[in-house]
Amino acid sequence: MKYTELAENGRLVYYTEDGLVHSGRMMEIEETDDGFDFQIDTYGNCEGQYVISSHQIGHTVFFDEKAARSSISL
Repeated sequence: MKYTELAENGRLVYYTEDGLVHSGRMMEIEETDDGFDFQIDTYGNCEGQYVISSHQIGHTVFFDEKAARSSISL
């Protein structure tokens, strides 16, 4: 299954940062030539949300909390 089929606004995802696992919901999904870009509602700073490439799925962004936790305990 392609990741673009899994991406939908409001979908719960997990992301890792500084050795911790956080969760948030996907938003502002935009197709690109080689996948898609998206934002996570809880991931950003005072300038706004960070734009994340679909290539980060499975590396720093996960659809499953267990996979996210496993990635930081390697």
